[in-house]
Amino acid sequence: MNLESSVALQANFKQIRALYSGEAYQPAAREAGSLLKELLAYIFKSKYFDNLNSTEQRDVLDALKNIPDLPNSFKDYNLKQFSQVFGKTNCQSEVTTTELSRLLVGSFDLESMADLVAYCQKSLGDINPKLLRIAIQQIIQLTTIFSYLTDTISLTERDYLDGESDQSSDTSFENLERSGFKQTFFLYNEERGLLLNRADRTRNIAFKVETFYNLLTTIYKAIIKQLSDSVHGEDAELTDEAYNGMPSLKTARNVIMFAGLDSGKRFGRALFTQLQMEGVRMDMKARINKWCEFDSDVGFGRFNADQIHIGDDNQIEGSIALKENFLTVGRNFKSHNICCFMKGYIRGVLQELVGMPLDVSHRRRHCSQYNIDEDTCVFHISIDEDEYAETKEKLSKMDPDEEL
Repeated sequence: MNLESSVALQANFKQIRALYSGEAYQPAAREAGSLLKELLAYIFKSKYFDNLNSTEQRDVLDALKNIPDLPNSFKDYNLKQFSQVFGKTNCQSEVTTTELSRLLVGSFDLESMADLVAYCQKSLGDINPKLLRIAIQQIIQLTTIFSYLTDTISLTERDYLDGESDQSSDTSFENLERSGFKQTFFLYNEERGLLLNRADRTRNIAFKVETFYNLLTTIYKAIIKQLSDSVHGEDAELTDEAYNGMPSLKTARNVIMFAGLDSGKRFGRALFTQLQMEGVRMDMKARINKWCEFDSDVGFGRFNADQIHIGDDNQIEGSIALKENFLTVGRNFKSHNICCFMKGYIRGVLQELVGMPLDVSHRRRHCSQYNIDEDTCVFHISIDEDEYAETKEKLSKMDPDEEL
């Protein structure tokens, strides 16, 4: 880890707090434990070990030999082993430069904290939820302290336990805030009537969800009717059920899907460019998580990429979950379903972020519109094997020695 990745760490820290707020305690413990290990590695390696002379480094390595089963490489240490390393070397003194910071870090036992993280990451079964919540608070609190002391995040007022909301807010907003809502603002030019998104400085417009849904639905229905009229005549009246299985239905879905695909590609390219301009170094999974964080703040719903897995040769598979999908909330099985737009959008974004041809599948059994008491749509991601094979074949036929 290096300070150039602080933007990514800030996003990671925000995700941990979001998981905790959503009562996803096991994922929160997993992410917080991973971040805590990364911070301890940074303190030990970059802040401490690399600044020692060769003799001092040998002394440290000799002292670490007393730790059982310690890997040869620093990057392979687990959280428990790093906590033992800290006990042997007192390397945290490189960041605890004041009496208060020293006492604050000293109030935590790192080895016990490593055990607590490991315990909370397990499948916990029947456990006291209040104790579990307090345990996750402790893990996040220590992660917050080290993140702050290493200057890898900047704390906002909401990151403190006693952080207070805006006292000028009216009572109705305070009630919404207690339910998990927060204020967010666009940059508004009153004279020109322009709205800019604060995150990427691009122009936005504000549509009600109902307006956007009706816009897509009108286009969807018009395509079906235009095509069915050419077959059955303009006077034919077909129910929605009668459309199922007709070529016109598939065509309409494809048109909406490709509209989403184009939108997703445009945003994916813009986000990738922004990350490059910020000097952020992210692996494939981190880029996907960054996109989920960004688009979860614009009203689509809450994206989650926990089930995305990156394999050998950057092969990607798994699923994207979208909780409270704005295209299905308030709809039921009698309403037109236009998740084809979101299917295309997700595909477009991911293809730009990962640089691989992808296929996105969204079946009725995975759609919240057709499942009572279910609020999450699941979109399954896989490599488009045909396009991938075609691309590899084209590349194999190119002369690698050709002068460019």
